[in-house]
Amino acid sequence: MREKIIAALQKVLVTEGKYELAAILRELLDYLAAELDFDFTNDQDVLTHFGKALNARASAQGLRYPFRTKKYLLATLKALENPQVKEVLYLGTGPFAPFFVFPILLGYTQARFTLVEVNPYSVAVMRKLIDRLELSPYVTAILQQDAAVWQVDRHYDLVTSEINDVGMKREDSFAVFQNIYRQLPAAHYIPKDIFLYLKTEAAFEDKAAPGDYYDSLTDGFARGYLRTDCPYPATDRPLLQTRVLVDEEIVLEPDESVITKSVYFYSL
Repeated sequence: MREKIIAALQKVLVTEGKYELAAILRELLDYLAAELDFDFTNDQDVLTHFGKALNARASAQGLRYPFRTKKYLLATLKALENPQVKEVLYLGTGPFAPFFVFPILLGYTQARFTLVEVNPYSVAVMRKLIDRLELSPYVTAILQQDAAVWQVDRHYDLVTSEINDVGMKREDSFAVFQNIYRQLPAAHYIPKDIFLYLKTEAAFEDKAAPGDYYDSLTDGFARGYLRTDCPYPATDRPLLQTRVLVDEEIVLEPDESVITKSVYFYSL
């Protein structure tokens, strides 16, 4: 099983094309699901303190998103190259915990991971995968917790999570990041920031540059909430765009991924 996953990851690292990358990741997802008897009918959401978390099926299928998966993996590998990164907090792992499993299999073994996931079925599948791959020596703890209210148990050098969607509107993503950031302000974060842009429809169609951002993850931390006001008139409907700064040099641009697709507002 190790050899199969490593071979797929090596292809991911050298593949640039969107459709070629998507095919590799789709095959990898299908392989993991088959090996672990993953139940794709499991679509039960878990209620959390501020809403609900993605169900196990939706979390698993996130692996198929080519540029998100590759760029988050590259950022994680880059962060783990720093010998000072010893303790990693991974929030919202889903059933396959790709940004723990993949770096370890690629040889980035100096750090130890605390894995936090709220969905019990995802936790069960993740434990099974870790046992199959004999990765327990690299795990500090597996915690079934709501990260939006969880109290951090120790110092962490790196905090990584892909629990964000367009406009940070799902999975309590802002609440999760804000809760952890308040407790670990000095940690390195993946993603480093998330920017929201409001543009007019005409500006979007003209392919105008994004310009000044409307709000961001870190600005929201300082304010205590994300903005909900809209400065554009109803006569020219606004368009929300998301840009994810995965790290200083790795960026998911608007419309490059499912989590950065543009969203029109049809009413204000």
